[in-house]
Amino acid sequence: ADFIERTGLRAVTGYMGYFMLGYFLYSKKDNMSKKTETAIYVIGILMLFATIAAECFISEGLRKTDFVKQYMKPNVILYSAAIYTFFVTKMSKIHYSERTRKVFAVFTECGFGVYCIHAILNEFVPTPVIKSLPFITSLLRVACLYVLSLALTWLIRKIPFVGKKIT
Repeated sequence: ADFIERTGLRAVTGYMGYFMLGYFLYSKKDNMSKKTETAIYVIGILMLFATIAAECFISEGLRKTDFVKQYMKPNVILYSAAIYTFFVTKMSKIHYSERTRKVFAVFTECGFGVYCIHAILNEFVPTPVIKSLPFITSLLRVACLYVLSLALTWLIRKIPFVGKKIT
């Protein structure tokens, strides 16, 4: 049983918990104290490094099951919260050029398709193995999955009538 099941928090966490956490952080973005924001970033960074370190030291079997990188693990929730907080408190205040906004719009429009397709591709795309550099291996895999998912989403969106509706 994972942490969420052991603590009985499945009803208020699960994927619904991410939406609730996102709503909470978004609603506090304009009046979040510097101390709270800094604490969120520090905890998020620590959890990211802990995840990377754990990934380096766990067995191959656990690594294949994404044991330390599952969505419902506390480390993933905490570093995801830090990334989201950074985007809603810092990145959203930057005034981007029209061209940059258009590029962001394309990525945003493809987001749902990328999310859906990456789950399928994740089962079929082989993992490049660099045993001495598992962190680099993970980064390469993430980059490959993202680029492939984005390309497939873009192609699916070109299908007349249904492409944009399903992605």
